[in-house]
Amino acid sequence: MLNYVSLLCGAANQKLKQMVADQQEAEKRKVMSQELHKDLQEQQKRIAAKQSEVMEDLAKVEPAVKEAQQGVYEKSAVYFFLWFYCFLLLGLSAVAVY
Repeated sequence: MLNYVSLLCGAANQKLKQMVADQQEAEKRKVMSQELHKDLQEQQKRIAAKQSEVMEDLAKVEPAVKEAQQGVYEKSAVYFFLWFYCFLLLGLSAVAVY
């Protein structure tokens, strides 16, 4: 009977040690999860700040980009009309020669 009781106590102690070890592991994982969550929140704050900064810079540059696009469009139109005018002059002078 004494062997049986010692066996039960040994098994109970082993189970208790396992439960304590599992609880400690769960607590470690909880702490790690909380640290990761905190790091993620800090990264999200930095990303939001950087995004805001980039959007401000973009808002400052956008008018200049639109102006440059308009200038390219206008120059393209001018070059086209100059080319067309030269083509007409050369075409008409070629016809006048014949």
